[in-house]
This record gives sequence, structure tokens and C-alpha cells, in this order.
Amino acid sequence: MANQTEEFVTIPVDEVRLEGELVLPDGATGLVAFAHGSGSSRKSPRNNFVAEVLRSHGLGTLLF
Repeated sequence: MANQTEEFVTIPVDEVRLEGELVLPDGATGLVAFAHGSGSSRKSPRNNFVAEVLRSHGLGTLLF
């Protein structure tokens, strides 16, 4: 797999701070933001699998 940059980020929204994981493959051509609900999270194996496939196709991912 190509090199990638991984960073934990915090997104402030009013009085709430959303914690997320930003992963950008070298030369990323876009970014997909995952917004989770119904008990899902950025740690979900299914969401991480989908994010990994997207990254393998040159897209960055933000799971929060």
C-alpha cells in the first residue's frame, strides 16, 4: 500500500468536540467523511474495511 498520513483530529461544533481519525494516502484525490449513527463508530470493523478500500483507490477518509 502507498504511504499515507494518519492524524487524530478534533472538530469543534458549538459546545461539542467530535474526535476523528483522518487518513490521507499520498496523492489523495478526494476525501470521504463518515458520519456514524445507530451505535456505529470510527472503530467499527465494517467502517474501517470500507475506509481501507476507499484509501486503496486514492481517497482520504475521515471517520468520526
